[in-house]
Amino acid sequence: MRYEIFDNTVLIGALISWSIAIMAKTMTLLWRDKTVAVADIFGPGGMPSTHTCPIITAVVLIGYKEGWDSSLFALSCVLASVVMYDASGIRRAAGQHAQAINMIFRGLFEQGHLQDTQLTRLREILGHQPAEVTAGAILGIVVGVAVNNLTVFGS
Repeated sequence: MRYEIFDNTVLIGALISWSIAIMAKTMTLLWRDKTVAVADIFGPGGMPSTHTCPIITAVVLIGYKEGWDSSLFALSCVLASVVMYDASGIRRAAGQHAQAINMIFRGLFEQGHLQDTQLTRLREILGHQPAEVTAGAILGIVVGVAVNNLTVFGS
């Protein structure tokens, strides 16, 4: 029995890219914080963007495989734009809102208007800085080109 999914260069490339981004994010966290929690590695935010990296790798590999003028490449570019906008825009803004709400709740608690049991701290890091998204995109391009070159020479 042959499992054709293992021949899907776009999927395998995106998984490789995601794995490399996770390793890079782990190294960045270790360098910055001197410690790493699993929740930080697989959670939102961080350098590089683990959302951007695999989607850009997929875009690059679709471009090579289907053609740079194909509808599938165009669709993948649109999808990648949405992912990157969401990562650096909407989710980042939601994190800033969570930070402001947490400050308000802290103030209300300190003034005695809330009990400790009423405090639920919202997660503040939900998105990426533009540099984190850019780094994810660059890494995604590099991995996409490398995977394409390896599969071209391996065939």
